[in-house]
Amino acid sequence: MASIPSIGNNANDTISTEAVLALEPDLVLMNASMAQGNFDYVEKLEEANLPIVYLDSVSNPLSSPQESLAILGEILGKQDKANQVIEYMNKQVDTVMSRLENIEENSVSTYIEIGNGGPSKIANTFGSSPEKPDKLTSWGVILDALKVNNIAKGVSKSSPLNSEYILEQDPDVIVITGQGWEKSGTMEMGYYADADKSQEILKSFTTRTGWNTLSAVKNKEVYSLYHGFPPHVFAFAGLQGLAKAYYPDIFEDLNPSENLKEFYEKFMPEDFSGEWFLKLQ
Repeated sequence: MASIPSIGNNANDTISTEAVLALEPDLVLMNASMAQGNFDYVEKLEEANLPIVYLDSVSNPLSSPQESLAILGEILGKQDKANQVIEYMNKQVDTVMSRLENIEENSVSTYIEIGNGGPSKIANTFGSSPEKPDKLTSWGVILDALKVNNIAKGVSKSSPLNSEYILEQDPDVIVITGQGWEKSGTMEMGYYADADKSQEILKSFTTRTGWNTLSAVKNKEVYSLYHGFPPHVFAFAGLQGLAKAYYPDIFEDLNPSENLKEFYEKFMPEDFSGEWFLKLQ
């Protein structure tokens, strides 16, 4: 990785147009959201007449990554390889969706929160606004597909929920997403996460004021999953992890971790490691 030139980071708006142009790329790949944002480097790269392809892997985590892969396969002349990956992804999604037909809508209530604020701060959720309750993205799309009652739907698109509201709703299942955030106390999941440490961090979230009264905490129906599942080619693993959490009897035989590991062994350029799914012990 050290030999790969750095061009900056879109997250903190430090991408350097000059650094990109110095590489003389044949093609520039960008997330579709970059074209919609107010980023100077996008306009400058377009003015430089570089061929740019905008890919959307976010709108629908269960189908958008496959659509982007199909485009990449065509551009790079790797259609057969792309089709192999897409076929695997679709099969893993269908493993869940095919069992949801007889599940009653909203039979399970849930609250999901990004774990980058730590236990001391209620962070953003994944729902939709009161004005557009059916306009969902990221984890919100997955929750909707799983037919659960997302307590943030129609209440908050991506901002934090009121702590009193969470207590009032008393969700059956709580999910705290994790990643490799650098701030101490934030939920750690993914490539380099340690199971024991992540378990301790997850427990710390349940010590929030009033959370000891929540059904999910009392019943230990509190989970953590890798935050970055939705926009990735392995978004199916996030779907499977939540399906098993919400409907353990229906998906008793499903092993999201093994399926993710198999995906890595078949298609990824690095070894499978870390902690991706966790239940409160």
